[in-house]
Amino acid sequence: MGKKQLNQGEGLLLFNCSSIHCFFMKVTIDVIYLSSDRKVLFIETLPPWKIGHFVRGAKHVLELPAGSAAGKISVGDTLTIEENTERKDTYA
Repeated sequence: MGKKQLNQGEGLLLFNCSSIHCFFMKVTIDVIYLSSDRKVLFIETLPPWKIGHFVRGAKHVLELPAGSAAGKISVGDTLTIEENTERKDTYA
Protein backbone atom coordinates (compact mmCIF):
# COMPACT_ATOMS: atom_id res chain seq x y z
CA MET A 1 0.00 0.00 0.00
CA GLY A 2 1.11 3.50 -0.65
CA LYS A 3 3.42 2.59 -3.54
CA LYS A 4 2.74 4.34 -6.82
CA GLN A 5 4.03 1.38 -8.82
CA LEU A 6 5.40 -2.14 -8.54
CA ASN A 7 8.44 -2.89 -10.65
CA GLN A 8 8.78 -6.11 -12.61
CA GLY A 9 10.38 -8.71 -10.36
CA GLU A 10 8.81 -7.24 -7.23
CA GLY A 11 6.00 -8.89 -5.33
CA LEU A 12 4.55 -9.69 -1.96
CA LEU A 13 3.93 -13.22 -0.67
CA LEU A 14 1.39 -13.32 2.14
CA PHE A 15 1.67 -16.55 4.14
CA ASN A 16 -1.41 -17.85 5.98
CA CYS A 17 -3.64 -15.41 4.10
CA SER A 18 -6.54 -16.60 1.98
CA SER A 19 -8.13 -13.35 0.78
CA ILE A 20 -7.14 -9.75 0.09
CA HIS A 21 -8.49 -6.31 -0.70
CA CYS A 22 -6.97 -3.41 -2.61
CA PHE A 23 -8.37 -0.61 -0.48
CA PHE A 24 -6.02 2.40 -0.37
CA MET A 25 -3.82 0.92 -3.11
CA LYS A 26 -2.76 3.02 -6.09
CA VAL A 27 -1.82 0.27 -8.55
CA THR A 28 -3.50 -2.70 -10.23
CA ILE A 29 -1.99 -6.06 -9.24
CA ASP A 30 -2.08 -9.70 -10.30
CA VAL A 31 -3.18 -11.93 -7.44
CA ILE A 32 -2.23 -15.61 -7.31
CA TYR A 33 -4.01 -17.75 -4.74
CA LEU A 34 -1.95 -20.73 -3.55
CA SER A 35 -2.70 -23.93 -1.65
CA SER A 36 -0.60 -24.95 1.36
CA ASP A 37 1.79 -26.77 -0.99
CA ARG A 38 2.02 -23.67 -3.28
CA LYS A 39 -0.18 -25.05 -6.06
CA VAL A 40 -1.87 -22.25 -8.05
CA LEU A 41 -5.61 -22.36 -7.41
CA PHE A 42 -6.80 -19.12 -9.00
CA ILE A 43 -5.41 -16.00 -10.67
CA GLU A 44 -7.04 -12.60 -10.99
CA THR A 45 -6.12 -8.99 -11.71
CA LEU A 46 -7.40 -6.50 -9.16
CA PRO A 47 -7.56 -2.72 -9.57
CA PRO A 48 -7.46 -0.37 -6.59
CA TRP A 49 -10.46 -0.36 -4.24
CA LYS A 50 -11.64 -3.90 -5.13
CA ILE A 51 -12.00 -7.06 -3.03
CA GLY A 52 -10.44 -10.31 -4.22
CA HIS A 53 -12.36 -13.54 -4.71
CA PHE A 54 -12.88 -16.12 -1.99
CA VAL A 55 -10.91 -19.14 -3.21
CA ARG A 56 -11.63 -22.43 -1.51
CA GLY A 57 -8.43 -24.06 -0.26
CA ALA A 58 -6.28 -20.94 -0.57
CA LYS A 59 -3.65 -20.70 2.16
CA HIS A 60 -1.26 -18.09 0.72
CA VAL A 61 -1.55 -15.14 -1.67
CA LEU A 62 1.11 -13.81 -4.03
CA GLU A 63 0.73 -10.21 -5.26
CA LEU A 64 2.62 -9.21 -8.41
CA PRO A 65 2.64 -6.22 -10.78
CA ALA A 66 -0.31 -6.29 -13.19
CA GLY A 67 0.45 -8.43 -16.24
CA SER A 68 3.20 -10.45 -14.56
CA ALA A 69 1.22 -13.68 -14.41
CA ALA A 70 -0.16 -13.63 -17.97
CA GLY A 71 1.31 -16.48 -19.99
CA LYS A 72 3.80 -17.34 -17.24
CA ILE A 73 1.73 -18.75 -14.37
CA SER A 74 -1.29 -21.01 -14.81
CA VAL A 75 -3.83 -22.65 -12.52
CA GLY A 76 -2.39 -26.03 -11.54
CA ASP A 77 1.25 -24.89 -11.56
CA THR A 78 3.28 -25.37 -8.39
CA LEU A 79 5.45 -22.39 -7.48
CA THR A 80 8.91 -22.65 -5.98
CA ILE A 81 9.85 -19.85 -3.60
CA GLU A 82 13.53 -18.89 -3.47
CA GLU A 83 15.21 -16.13 -1.52
CA ASN A 84 16.91 -13.43 -3.56
CA THR A 85 20.27 -13.03 -1.85
CA GLU A 86 21.52 -10.36 -4.28
CA ARG A 87 19.08 -7.64 -3.27
CA LYS A 88 19.18 -6.32 0.25
CA ASP A 89 16.58 -3.73 1.14
CA THR A 90 17.00 -1.64 4.25
CA TYR A 91 14.21 0.09 6.08
CA ALA A 92 14.50 2.95 8.49
